[in-house]
Amino acid sequence: MINFEKACGFLNNLLEKGHNGTIKLDSGEEYSFLLTKKYTDLEIRNFEKKFDVTFPQDYKYFLENVGASTIYVDEYGLGIQFYALEELVDFSNSVFVGMNNLFPKLFIIASNIGRGDIIGFDFSGSNRKDNFAIFSHEDNPEKWLEENSVWSQFNLWLCQLVESEGEEDLI
Repeated sequence: MINFEKACGFLNNLLEKGHNGTIKLDSGEEYSFLLTKKYTDLEIRNFEKKFDVTFPQDYKYFLENVGASTIYVDEYGLGIQFYALEELVDFSNSVFVGMNNLFPKLFIIASNIGRGDIIGFDFSGSNRKDNFAIFSHEDNPEKWLEENSVWSQFNLWLCQLVESEGEEDLI
């Protein structure tokens, strides 16, 4: 299995090449990779302080080395979108329209554009290391934290995503 740093390096390489159009991967699939922004340690610390959260080290590493981006975008424009830190509050508000917004306890970082599923962390204070999940768009967002039964770690999920060339995007 690929390690997390190599997975981030691989994605970073694809993002650097991706501005020229699609990239054909070893599987034969063609995808686009679009970089929005990478973050500095200072930008990350300022965001954490502003919202009184502490990111897992692997997510910080991802923000610095891969960044906000849309990866494994197929011919229909479907892929995984990692939102810029500046967009996280607004995106969370759009998920919880007419509901109690759980931000930052439910810290949404991305979405699967194809299925509409939401990707994020449980920052509710459980302090477990398996605090990462994919939440189904079919379930009630206000119940995601209490009813979700499948948790993992961001680094493991990302490695699986990279190894499968974007095909295995569930935990």
